[in-house]
Amino acid sequence: MQKLKLPNKINPSRCASREAVYEAVIEKEQLERLDASSQGIQSDVSVKLTFEVGQSRRPLIRVDANTQVMLQCQRCGGSFSHPIEIADGCYQVVRDLSQELPEGYEPVETDEDGELDIFQLIEDELILLLPLSPMHDDADCPMADASMSWGEIAEEEERPNPFSVLERLKRNN
Repeated sequence: MQKLKLPNKINPSRCASREAVYEAVIEKEQLERLDASSQGIQSDVSVKLTFEVGQSRRPLIRVDANTQVMLQCQRCGGSFSHPIEIADGCYQVVRDLSQELPEGYEPVETDEDGELDIFQLIEDELILLLPLSPMHDDADCPMADASMSWGEIAEEEERPNPFSVLERLKRNN
């Protein structure tokens, strides 16, 4: 199956009523926030979207997406390639974000025309999957074996317990 360019906005109600499945590509140039959150996106994002109508008669969207980004190792400062992947992300279209949802589903809202900015949804999820403190694998990082302590930790002296006086009083009574 040939992968197509994904349109920026999708009407999830129409897609769900047809039980549409899209396998597409989002070009890396279109994900500026992900690019700014990393040291660059290495590959276009491969996306698979599956639409269906849920039990509440609202559209459900299943998302699988993956790409490679460059990150800076927080241990050694070097760059490394890191895969990020949305594996079976489940979203339900809601009118109000406070609406109760089935277990495992995230709410998404459509605009006033009933359309969903699918690029924004996927980009948001990919950004959330970036590691907070990116580091090479220990085998690949030149600083993995280096001692990461600075200075010496002074040995703690045995201090008297401030409650020992109370303990003695308790024994005397």
